[in-house]
Amino acid sequence: MVVYPEVSANIICYVAGVAACVFGVVSLTTYFLLDLKDSLFRNEFAVGVMAIIAGILMIVKRDLLFDLVPIIMGLVIVTSGFTKLQRAVVAHRIHYEKAMVYTGLALISIVLGLAIMFFMSGNTAQNILFITIGAGLIYCGASDLIITLFLANKFHQFLEMFGKEPEPQTIIPEPPVTEESDTLPEE
Repeated sequence: MVVYPEVSANIICYVAGVAACVFGVVSLTTYFLLDLKDSLFRNEFAVGVMAIIAGILMIVKRDLLFDLVPIIMGLVIVTSGFTKLQRAVVAHRIHYEKAMVYTGLALISIVLGLAIMFFMSGNTAQNILFITIGAGLIYCGASDLIITLFLANKFHQFLEMFGKEPEPQTIIPEPPVTEESDTLPEE
């Protein structure tokens, strides 16, 4: 995804389209195999037909989907920005001294979302999106591997320590304290 974002996007569209078509066929088959009394309140027929149509659209109209990517991404970012702006207003109302930080972050999100929606083409947004997703997957995989190896090592050390017999310790008893030893002898 990082090296070939366009090829990855096409493959994902084909795979998602075929998967949606297969799901639709399975839903339709399920609907026709159900007993008539069981199929009255079930939606497998409508779900199956819509899944097949969605799958065909994913395969045939890939470019349309790629043009929708920046709009959807932009809407998500703008929505997040307005949520931050609402929190900034609340922070101002409770007289929080760093409320301007919330306002700044909100404005950055709103402007970034609007820029993505109106100024980014489908191919550019698609490439950035897939490069980001690919980098995120690489990071997740590498960090999972490192954490797993680290925890496995620590767990192994714990098991070794737990499996050892404790060394016997010799305890030297202290002499008993008597009343005579508490007082000083008279000279």
